[in-house]
Amino acid sequence: MCNPKPGFYDAGVPQTKPCDNACATCTGPLDTECLKCTNLYEKKVETSGLEKCLPIDGYYEDKDEKVKPCHKSCLACANGFNNGCTKCRENSHL
Repeated sequence: MCNPKPGFYDAGVPQTKPCDNACATCTGPLDTECLKCTNLYEKKVETSGLEKCLPIDGYYEDKDEKVKPCHKSCLACANGFNNGCTKCRENSHL
């Protein structure tokens, strides 16, 4: 049996489909079911309790799903903006 190459998953049809850009490898049936995350992403548990590959601290995903650095005052940020701090650097606060 042939297995999908890294970055693709068996979609249950005669062809494979690409994983989400945050996944280095995934299982399907959804492209976001990651086994391993790509660079600048790590597995985190969302508020829903599901595990997902999300940007590492210090980075965020913009509206085009590109990973970019947070504002220099942020240790972590979210909501698609570099200044949407969720954690601040030492001696700073939200």
